[in-house]
Amino acid sequence: MSTLNAWWIRGLLVGSVALMSACAATRPGVETAIGSVGSGGGQVKALDRDQPTPARPPVVSAPEFQRDVVGIGGAIGAAAAKPPSVPLEAPRPVAAAAPPGQDATASKAAITEAAIDVDRLIIKTANLLLSVRDVDSALASARAIAARHGGYIAGSSTRVERADDQIRPIAMLTLRVPAARYEDTMAELRSLALVVENENSATRDVTEEVVDLDSALRNLRATESATLRLLDRAQRMDEILTLTRELSQIRGQIERIEGRRRSITRQADESTIVVTLQLPPAPAQKAAGWDPLAAPRVGWQASLRFLRGAVETALLVAGFGWWLAPIGLGLVAWRRGWIARR
Repeated sequence: MSTLNAWWIRGLLVGSVALMSACAATRPGVETAIGSVGSGGGQVKALDRDQPTPARPPVVSAPEFQRDVVGIGGAIGAAAAKPPSVPLEAPRPVAAAAPPGQDATASKAAITEAAIDVDRLIIKTANLLLSVRDVDSALASARAIAARHGGYIAGSSTRVERADDQIRPIAMLTLRVPAARYEDTMAELRSLALVVENENSATRDVTEEVVDLDSALRNLRATESATLRLLDRAQRMDEILTLTRELSQIRGQIERIEGRRRSITRQADESTIVVTLQLPPAPAQKAAGWDPLAAPRVGWQASLRFLRGAVETALLVAGFGWWLAPIGLGLVAWRRGWIARR
């Protein structure tokens, strides 16, 4: 028993010596580095905090160490003669950081290039109020102008206005012409007028709206493809019903967005011009001078109108009350008979 304890104590001492030797084996490198720094004129170079540190020797727990010492005491002695070599990890190259404004500049450049690649979609509308010599001929000319520029008549209406004992026909046309021929069409329509009474135009940029619709379409189509793949792998009936209902809703959204996109692009491809054609207003009459017979003439005309109204009222009452005559004659006969009996 004493011999076993002696061997155990001897192995423990040899293991302690091995650990001390391992620590001493790593220390000269540190001392050499310190010495080299001192010999360089006292200049100390600061180490980069980002550079990885060398790996440390593995730490062995006490129970494992005692078990190894008892089992292989001779090997520990051999390990003491040869200090363990710890491989040092080579420092990894650190990528150079980008300048602070480089990311923002790159993102702005990408946005600019994307804006250049997308064609601008502009919806143009205009309203013209033209005074023409002849409404019918101007209406026919406006129709011919629209056809000549590749457009068509989207709507038309005519009406008649009465003012100051004058009849003024008014015609309204809604033209749809290609956006590329918008300016030419407007110029020819202005040439039909004696006077351009009113003109206003408006533009609306719908490029961003179309880009948003395209993005929504791409997302919905991707969702549709994923749903179709899930539907192909579905086994249970409830899964099939749920995926089918989801697929129907997605396709409905796709159809609505596609319809909206077609409507916007059609409005951008074809400009709308509303043209109103009318006769020029009649020239104002000059004010007449003082007429001493004007007042008697106005009174005579008023008396004739009154007399005519009275006659018309009497005739109206007579025509409406013809059934009162038999009733009145009956009342007169009854009264005479009643007086005779008394």
